[in-house]
Amino acid sequence: MANLERSDVDGVTVLRLKGTLDRIELGDVEQTFREATHRDHASVVIDLADVNFLTTPAIAMFLDAAKTLRHSGGRVVVTGPSPRVEDVLRRLRLDSLLPVVGSVAEGIARVLASPDAGRVMGERGIGYADECLDVERSVAKLTHTYRALRGRRR
Repeated sequence: MANLERSDVDGVTVLRLKGTLDRIELGDVEQTFREATHRDHASVVIDLADVNFLTTPAIAMFLDAAKTLRHSGGRVVVTGPSPRVEDVLRRLRLDSLLPVVGSVAEGIARVLASPDAGRVMGERGIGYADECLDVERSVAKLTHTYRALRGRRR
């Protein structure tokens, strides 16, 4: 069962996700996650230390949050993913949209460090935005394909 604990530390929203973030279990946390990440100028740390598996719907949820935060001037950092989860984030190049650091404390420090630290546009600057959008489009296509295949099984 997926679980989400929300706390606020120095004006930063910390979202601690736990469990397997599959399509079924994601429903338990999706609304709370969305409410926390769809606020103007929000600073968000997503702690994945206790997440053992990511699925396409979870990745789509993270990208939706990153896109919303980017457009509203917010900041987001992912912390503590297991090697397996971090590998997924890096292979999909999501770390360009969702910077990854080791701990919640590092994540909080990162989003508080300066107005541009932890910006959703990534570490490589505004010129990197096009590549980030390409990643976003690729995951959107993957999500669409997943939903179409899921619909055929019913």
